[in-house]
Amino acid sequence: MELMSKLGLPELHPDAVALSAFREEDGQGIAYTVAVPTRGHDRIVALVWRAASTGKIGRAGESEYATLELVNAEGDTVQDYAIPTARAFRWWYTLLGLRVDTKDGQPSYA
Repeated sequence: MELMSKLGLPELHPDAVALSAFREEDGQGIAYTVAVPTRGHDRIVALVWRAASTGKIGRAGESEYATLELVNAEGDTVQDYAIPTARAFRWWYTLLGLRVDTKDGQPSYA
């Protein structure tokens, strides 16, 4: 999809079937649950393109509030994008129904 490169971002990894997020707060790493869109890769393409065109993601490694992780069918992260602001993170959090999975590697219910 040439649209991502027009926005200055790498093309979406072809194995991406789910999304998750990670961020740090008060020195603790916070991992979020994995969201699997019902239309799989096609829906991820649409969401990522929409987010890129509205400034809700950027190139990985740029100034970021959090990281959007693209996950393959085996549960491995295959690509990252930067989530630049808390507002952008809240958009993803709400859209995907994310919840805290672990804090510093410990289950959130511990």
